[in-house]
Amino acid sequence: MALISKIPEMKRSRGLGYLRLERATGLSRSTLQDICTERTTRFDAATLDALCRVWFCQPGDLFEYVPDHLADKRG
Repeated sequence: MALISKIPEMKRSRGLGYLRLERATGLSRSTLQDICTERTTRFDAATLDALCRVWFCQPGDLFEYVPDHLADKRG
């Protein structure tokens, strides 16, 4: 199973850098970078809450699910 982060696209489309996102969410830069580069394997509810509050979205808006057999073909 692969969860593909849509956060880099969301950051770009809204003109948000890491510093502004850090301040808005209260999350550390390393946490944000790990999520954006898909190095995170578990998501804390407070982390998802902070991101969803900033973008007024649902957790499913932040990620795309790609089954293993398709993720292998992506990259």
